Amino acid sequence: MTHMTPKQIKRYIKTRKQGFIRFVLVSGVLSWGVPMAAVHLLANAFFDNLNYNWKIMLPTWLISGAIFGALMWAVQRKIYNLQMAKQDELPPQ
Repeated sequence: MTHMTPKQIKRYIKTRKQGFIRFVLVSGVLSWGVPMAAVHLLANAFFDNLNYNWKIMLPTWLISGAIFGALMWAVQRKIYNLQMAKQDELPPQ
């Protein structure tokens, strides 16, 4: 996907103003890492045969969430930059 609607562009600019760290914490750790850790905890509660060590898995999912957030930041930045480059190439209307 290399096309952004005007609404998506506005949302991206607002997100970018909030900063990288906030984006990674909210979109990565809280919105992805914590729910994945919760799913593992619930799975362990329903399936007793899982050897779930929360002391290892919780930090693992939180770090994974941070990595996910950082990757999403990079992807969104790349798409935005491609969109802006496309707009610069268009002839004036």
